[in-house]
Amino acid sequence: MKLGYDALVVVSGDGLIHEVLNGIDQHEHRDQAFCIPIAPIPTGSGNGMSLNLLGLQDGLDVCAAALNVLKGVFCRSFYIPGVVED
Repeated sequence: MKLGYDALVVVSGDGLIHEVLNGIDQHEHRDQAFCIPIAPIPTGSGNGMSLNLLGLQDGLDVCAAALNVLKGVFCRSFYIPGVVED
């Protein structure tokens, strides 16, 4: 994966987001790769990550999540063990 992306948009449920995080963890420049925002578009059956990041009001709303991506809206983040923040 090149590091020149503005964001990684993941249209899926929690499983693919988990796989994306695992892939970034294996990247040769993982600290830089983890700086790329990940934008979940909730289309799974549970969507736990989207509910936690976007809240109960927008966590299952595909349109709201897509609009956040287009606007560049950042929501709260989560801690990934082993990744050092600047």
